[in-house]
Amino acid sequence: MTHAPPKQSHNPSPTAGSTGRAIGLDIHPDTFAAAILDGRDPLHARVVASVTRQPLEALGAWAARHTTAEDVLILEASANSFTVADSLLAARERRTRLRRMMALEIEEQPDFLRLYKLAGLNLVTTYALVAIIGDITRFASSKKLVSYLGLNPSVVESGNSHGGGALRSHGRGSLRALLIQASKRLLTTVNPLQKWGLSVALRRGQNKAAVAVARKLTVAIWHVLHGHWNKALEETTTLLTKLTKLATDLGLPTLKELGYTSKRAFQEQKLAVLRTHP
Repeated sequence: MTHAPPKQSHNPSPTAGSTGRAIGLDIHPDTFAAAILDGRDPLHARVVASVTRQPLEALGAWAARHTTAEDVLILEASANSFTVADSLLAARERRTRLRRMMALEIEEQPDFLRLYKLAGLNLVTTYALVAIIGDITRFASSKKLVSYLGLNPSVVESGNSHGGGALRSHGRGSLRALLIQASKRLLTTVNPLQKWGLSVALRRGQNKAAVAVARKLTVAIWHVLHGHWNKALEETTTLLTKLTKLATDLGLPTLKELGYTSKRAFQEQKLAVLRTHP
């Protein structure tokens, strides 16, 4: 067995990283299979996700979406193991650089950081919001922002009946997809939007509920960027976790360059900003 990226160890058996996850990869000339295992050791490991017969050229993108720097990647020994390991390492380093760049943009702008208080918003979604929306004053109302992202349903009229149809095909599709993906997660975890979203799901189904949650989240985003605040959507229980991840994405050398002595100092300072900022 070989590991990617290779690490020196006195223990011949691969063990999970700090997250308790190991990623097993089976590489073939044109395809790959993968399994994500969670557990502190082989005895307690369980498969939480897997894929088979994926095109090899999609491996880098798959790894970027489904793995973190703390995961241990385990490759079955083969003729191209070292080539694949080098490719994955390069992709991981590029991902780390991109996340650090996004984290710096958010760290420097208190208005952007305020979005972290909203349920469901992480680094990538927050960065995409500020990058695509730009100056929020371009949107005179939250409805205009909802329309800009294509989250407003089309109106279906037939005879004497009318109602909401499918989403309109216009709008910023990439950001809309991120918000709907975030909303689907919100339906499965305890947060300020879950109860309302599940009530919609009972009436209209999971997919329409996710869109409705994304629309409600977009309205909240408009208000937050305008300096308004609705505590009903504030996610205080995970805010410290979000800031911890933000500090990790920045990295300790960058934090020290910014004047923070430690990750904890960064978290405490940003918590103070978010608690005093409207």
